[in-house]
Amino acid sequence: TGTSTDEISTNPFPKLPLPNWRVDYKGLTNIKAIKDVFPSVSLSHAYVSTLTINNYINNAVYSQESELNLSNNIEQYPLPTSVSDSGFYLPVYTIGQVLISERFSPLIGVSLRSSGRLTAKFEYKKERNVALSTETSQITDQKSNDIVVDIGFTDPNFTLPFKVNGRTVSLDNDLTMQLSITVRDTEVVQRTLDDGRNVLVDGTINFQLRPTVNYTVNDRLNLNFYYQRNFNEPRVQNSFPTTNTAFGVQIRFGLQ
Repeated sequence: TGTSTDEISTNPFPKLPLPNWRVDYKGLTNIKAIKDVFPSVSLSHAYVSTLTINNYINNAVYSQESELNLSNNIEQYPLPTSVSDSGFYLPVYTIGQVLISERFSPLIGVSLRSSGRLTAKFEYKKERNVALSTETSQITDQKSNDIVVDIGFTDPNFTLPFKVNGRTVSLDNDLTMQLSITVRDTEVVQRTLDDGRNVLVDGTINFQLRPTVNYTVNDRLNLNFYYQRNFNEPRVQNSFPTTNTAFGVQIRFGLQ
């Protein structure tokens, strides 16, 4: 790489964490043509990452107090001095597993609200989780891509599609209808460091459809009608496609 080995840190514990971020932009409403149709428009982007070292222990070949003193800062990582029979340096600390997780949640997000009580949201998310096991010399690499679409509409004077006692009935309170669609593509790859093999061990393509209807009868009583349909298409041959359906009514009653 053109860099001296003396300038490369061998410390597995980073001194400063890398920053996460989130950006929200609502300036599109300054454009009159957009504001006339959508009074509220928001663009969003966010990134979150974590580095986790599950456990570490000292190597038994090191016994000097200066190397293993608990008062030492773990960031002052001592350099290895002992060599194995194979000619490799033996680390002072043995780390069992290292986990790296990073998410764009979302990579691109758009939220809209029209003047006619219509709301819409679109999000494209990406996620990756990598686990390194030093005991098995394997890396488990999990990736996923999500597309989420939400559409909602609120009707302040909804008319029932049927008559009660021969009369047309209109609801006094707001009726909110929501449709949520989610497509998630996930794959898990097992990577072996010794022979360089990459094997797809798991993965699914998931499609979820969830329409809901919510009505607030009064300050205490709330009704929620929902229907949920899940389709799972596996990416590996030892699994089978599955379909799950759930529907029902949720009644919430508050006590003062």
